[in-house]
Amino acid sequence: MTRMAFTNLGDEYLISETPWPLIEDRNRPWYVPYMLQPFVRDTMFKNLVPYAVRMDQVKATEAVFTQRIGVRENIEELEFRGITLPREYFDSRQFSVGFKAYGSSVQYHKWDKMIWQWAEQAAKNPQLLNTGIPQTDLTDIVQGDLARAMSLTMDTLARNQFLRNEVKRSFASDATGFHDLASTDVFDPDIARSLQLMLGEVDFNPAGTIPALTSPAALYQATGLTDDTGGNYVQFRQSVGDASLLNYVVGDWMGVTWMRNKRMTLYNVGTVLASASIVAPVYPGDGAPAHTVKVDGQWQVGNADATHYIQLSSISDPSTAETGFKLHDKVTLCRALGTENSAMETVGAAIWDHPSNITLEIVAIDYDNDRISLREPILNERFATAISTGLYGYVVKARPVHACIFFHKGIGENGLANVVMNSPEFYIVPPSDPRRAVWTFSWDAYMGYAHMDPNATSVHFYAGAIERNGKALVL
Repeated sequence: MTRMAFTNLGDEYLISETPWPLIEDRNRPWYVPYMLQPFVRDTMFKNLVPYAVRMDQVKATEAVFTQRIGVRENIEELEFRGITLPREYFDSRQFSVGFKAYGSSVQYHKWDKMIWQWAEQAAKNPQLLNTGIPQTDLTDIVQGDLARAMSLTMDTLARNQFLRNEVKRSFASDATGFHDLASTDVFDPDIARSLQLMLGEVDFNPAGTIPALTSPAALYQATGLTDDTGGNYVQFRQSVGDASLLNYVVGDWMGVTWMRNKRMTLYNVGTVLASASIVAPVYPGDGAPAHTVKVDGQWQVGNADATHYIQLSSISDPSTAETGFKLHDKVTLCRALGTENSAMETVGAAIWDHPSNITLEIVAIDYDNDRISLREPILNERFATAISTGLYGYVVKARPVHACIFFHKGIGENGLANVVMNSPEFYIVPPSDPRRAVWTFSWDAYMGYAHMDPNATSVHFYAGAIERNGKALVL
């Protein structure tokens, strides 16, 4: 295994605001409008994560970072007329970042409106397949699908790395992990008081207001607090005549300013409420209602030759209880389930960062035949291959877990970096089928996310409300 060693991130290293630290002039007309603009537009964490150390010429599989251990005070009295000083030796600690490959592809038929004219031109001129040549006819393809797929992938990877911070991690109330977060262990803005206590023990002095990124459930809970449910936040805002209460805005509280983002809700990873095995293969295009049925009275999403449901092992109508699958539940299709009750895992629930998870809403249920239909069809092959005889995966309904990230030093210095070995690249793959009909566009990258300073952030997990069919629900 090839390893490259570096000292801690500093000014002497290549730091970039995007995963393309070096954009040559001849490639700028391609990268900037086609990849950079969608990346900036679609990502939440773009401004939170610096990109560092491009090593595409080295082709290493791992980067090793060393950090010098800081000095300590010395209050030992010296000889008044002495000529020596006590020695303070130095040492270092290190951590490694393993590079992993990420990527995806999208396909189009030659008669799709976004490609047919361009494909005709490309068929006559092979030079148009060069990915370094700007082609305005590709704007919808690259910006509409491919760059967005890349941006969402990298956004989720960044979020996941923030949430893996084991150095500064806490759970609401007396919970010790996802598995024992009760429905009453909801978000409490007074966590900010504990945060201030913790920051009093660190080696740096937080300057100004501390940003916090939370799930929408935090806003729902905080603005609904009353005197008998821990209403310190509301009482304080009332005492200062804060007009933001009228707009249901969570403002500054105990030196923390709250922001919200939907990615901070982890569906179906807590206490399991219902689960079933997928007992028939799910091919791309399967799982949505029949093409003759309008979802929400608006969209026809199924294909005529697809299977219009997911075949499950056994389900039953739970009536008013939540211990069963119900219409409009957000369920997760899984290829693997949790095997232990630990800090971030629940037996039988979805594994929060498993790459095969697909979370979608149930729009139709057939209890008699053990079938559910989802809001959108499954568009990959993850559930088409059997795990074992007659088992193709699982469908899980479990308590969602919500997360909050505190940025102790501010958003601009959050201690997380994406170490890039090879920047994202785009490829145009011409048709190889007998009718030369299917065009493929793909991207891949080699990189790794790591905490350079886990003390720069902390993460807090809690239970909370989600939306189901227009109503707030705490499972």
